[in-house]
Amino acid sequence: MNFSIIRYILFRVLEFAALFLTLPCLVALIYQEEAGFAFAAVMIGCFLVAEIGKQWKPKSNVFYAKEGFVTVSLTWIVLSIVGALPFYLSGEIPNFTDALFETISGLTTTGCSILPDVEYLSKSVQFWRLFAHWIGGMGVLVLIIAVLPLSGGYNMHLMRAESPGPSVGKLVPKVQATAKLLYGIYIAITALQIICLLIAGMSLYDSVVLSFSTMGTGGFGVLNTSIGSYTMAVQIIFTVFMILGGMNFNVYYLLIVARKPKEAVRHEEARVYLLILFGAAFFMLLLAYFVQRRNNETAISALRSTMDLSREELMEEIQGLEEEKQGLLTEKEALQAQMDELNAQLESANKQYEFLSGAYDKYVGYTSVLQALYAAEVRQEARDYDGAAAELTDIEYQYFVDTIGDYDAETEHYNPEGLFLRPRFDALVEELTRRGALDEGWAGQEQAP
Repeated sequence: MNFSIIRYILFRVLEFAALFLTLPCLVALIYQEEAGFAFAAVMIGCFLVAEIGKQWKPKSNVFYAKEGFVTVSLTWIVLSIVGALPFYLSGEIPNFTDALFETISGLTTTGCSILPDVEYLSKSVQFWRLFAHWIGGMGVLVLIIAVLPLSGGYNMHLMRAESPGPSVGKLVPKVQATAKLLYGIYIAITALQIICLLIAGMSLYDSVVLSFSTMGTGGFGVLNTSIGSYTMAVQIIFTVFMILGGMNFNVYYLLIVARKPKEAVRHEEARVYLLILFGAAFFMLLLAYFVQRRNNETAISALRSTMDLSREELMEEIQGLEEEKQGLLTEKEALQAQMDELNAQLESANKQYEFLSGAYDKYVGYTSVLQALYAAEVRQEARDYDGAAAELTDIEYQYFVDTIGDYDAETEHYNPEGLFLRPRFDALVEELTRRGALDEGWAGQEQAP
């Protein structure tokens, strides 16, 4: 086992990790976020460790399959730990285990998340989270191969260990050129998706980070609703580029670079991929159709069962309603009779009240007149004629006449008390007028009935 070359490649991986971390640092700088300090600290740490580690050159560049598998395994472990540190140090994922899970899910393009709410994350943390999909989509070791070839063709072992799929082959004679070509296609498709999303009306930030997630075929999003809140045009763009991101890039090479469309069409992996994709889509459409049809049949059956009441049941129901109607009419008549009785009682009570109120008014008036007449007679006997006149003039003359006369228009006669008091009143008025205590005009107010 050539441990020196494995160690050397791991230090180069840290160097590339530092390079990747510069992007979220720039995002944090643009949006003025404190999380940028966490990214900067990890970036500086990775750069320093990488520069120190590179001082020990590998003793041999011999690199076989076993070294390739060990290197790939250690690379993913190192990248996962380094990638989790900014999440943890920024405090936005305070648990390191959760931060590590989120990073591994991003780098392996699994798309699982421990975050119940992704919208509270800062822009820089969100950028790094989705950028992990883009890094893992192609593989960081493929990028290292593109800029750091191993002599003797040993880098092919590293590429086979890193790349998923049943087989890996060289597109061009040199593996380094193949890696460059793969990343060139990867970057070009990503850029094309960003442009399409911008044309569809999405912001630059969302277009970039969601393109990272789409090309990595991971599925991380910046909203809790994923892409469900975007327009139909944007969702179609995501779907198309997700399909393109899952395609074997050899097909793009054959179509665009080699210009061999027939070979691209005959590419077995691509044909199986598209067959599975469209077969699954057709199956889902068919399933949706039958589910909808079954739901419609269930609804129609329920409607028919509701409408399939027999005529006898309907007649019984109508008869029951008629009986209920008759009962309500009977209750209405009983209530109307009670209301009429109460109205009659109320009318009788009103008449009694009017009678008693009139009797009370007569009693009060008769008492006041009788007291004034008695007081005037007492003062007359005491020869206090002015005082007697004052007792009388406190009350209007007409009021005296109406009260002690108490003429009843229906019977056309005065009551007995009036017939007894009226002569006394007239005699007193006549004497006080004769003696000058009363003004003759006061007695002239009388209006005989």
